[in-house]
Amino acid sequence: VRTLDLGPRHFGALSGLGMIYLDLGKEAAALDAFEKALEMYRKAEELAPKDVTVQERLGEILFKLNRQEDALACYQRMVDSRPGDVSLARRMAGIYRSQGMGHQAVKLLESVRAQGSGGNDLAVELARAYIAAEDFARARSVLEEAEKEGPPDIAILVETSRVLIAEGEAEESLAYLKKRYSENKH
Repeated sequence: VRTLDLGPRHFGALSGLGMIYLDLGKEAAALDAFEKALEMYRKAEELAPKDVTVQERLGEILFKLNRQEDALACYQRMVDSRPGDVSLARRMAGIYRSQGMGHQAVKLLESVRAQGSGGNDLAVELARAYIAAEDFARARSVLEEAEKEGPPDIAILVETSRVLIAEGEAEESLAYLKKRYSENKH
């Protein structure tokens, strides 16, 4: 609380205190601490409405308070503040997937992909989104495209294996990995 000695509208003090309350809420599973963290981050948001970290923390707190729609709105503001930012889009897609919203993750990542950015990291995240949306054929297609475009990438191989497992093809997954390993062994 002494951090507020810097001033009741000091961004660093507010966000720091919000983080402390957020940690307290994690430790004690105390809703009061999450409510206090929310209050501090709302004040920090007034000072820096487009700050990505503030929006991310607000989203985290709101999820803890079971306010999913508000949390998703914070995350969307975070992504909107940096259109085309692959890293933020991947984080947002992970949040969508964790909330059972695979189709939204696909939509977001496909829009980033259409801008021509992303590489293998985006392909892996997009495949995960398609798996969450239960579109296994499209997940495989995205990974196959990425595999053709560049040198062997372990993340692409592992994710392809995961798609096969999600499709109920554990034996094929193992055979795929063994084949790819033997092809790329030096």
